[in-house]
Parts: sequence; C-alpha cells; structure tokens
Amino acid sequence: MTQEQITENNKLIGEFMKPSWYDKRRKDYPFPFPVIEIVPEDDIIGYGKVPEGEIKHFSGQPDIMKYHTDWNWIMPVVSKIESLGYYVMINRWVVIYTSEQDDAKEIIALYQRKIPKIEMTWLAVVDFIEWFNKQNK
Repeated sequence: MTQEQITENNKLIGEFMKPSWYDKRRKDYPFPFPVIEIVPEDDIIGYGKVPEGEIKHFSGQPDIMKYHTDWNWIMPVVSKIESLGYYVMINRWVVIYTSEQDDAKEIIALYQRKIPKIEMTWLAVVDFIEWFNKQNK
C-alpha cells in the first residue's frame, strides 16, 4: 500500500471519528482540525470541555494520523463501530458483521491474511466505513 493510500484511508477514518462537537462549535475552522490525543474532559480553547465518552484520539491531519500503526488510535474506532450496533471480532482474523445470529449475519469486512493484526483491523475498519457511508447517504 502506498503512503498516499494510507493517508487517504486515515483521512476517511478521521472523518468518521470527527467529534460530535466539531461542527457545532467553530464553523469558521475547516477540516483538517489540528487536535491530537484529546482525552475526555480536556479543555480545548474555543471549545470547552470534551464531552464524556468522546473519542480519545482525533486529528484532522491525515499525514500524522496513526490509525494504521497504533492500537491506541484504532481501538476507539472499533469501539465506535460497536456502539453503532455492529460486531467486531479480532482474533487470527478480523471480521465486522451486522448480527450475532448466524442465520441473520451479514459480513461487512473480513480479513484473513498473513499481515500484522493491526493492519488487518485497519483494513477492515476502512472497508466498514466505506460500506457505512454508502448505506447512510
């Protein structure tokens, strides 16, 4: 995968993870949003406190995003996917699906490759977000 593809995929994840307060507070500050390592209850100048339960890592600068290399960045994305009612299984493979019921299960993303587990997770997350965005147009 090229650096350009990595950057584009990280940008896609960054847009998906954009905090709920982002659009509500400062319409004059366009994406990319240069905040990294936001933790709940941090005070952000011009924004106030970050609501409890918001994402831990967010950056609107795709070239410095670490979703593809750092579990601390990708796991909040997995948590958000699960909070939307989808299921994520990370084992020797990575799968994202719609239901726990085998007969009703729709597999959205599945990776079983001999690549690092974080890379499989990242690729599955990218596939999920692309699918999710198409479903919610």
